[in-house]
Amino acid sequence: MEINVGIITISDRASGGQYEDLGGPAVKAAAEKRGWDV
Repeated sequence: MEINVGIITISDRASGGQYEDLGGPAVKAAAEKRGWDV
């Protein structure tokens, strides 16, 4: 069975460069580890 995943994160501060978005990449890595297409 193929599982396709889309990830959306929203952060005013991360998009403004106040800090790096760590949540989106962490969710992506966890999904890919399970063999899901992101």
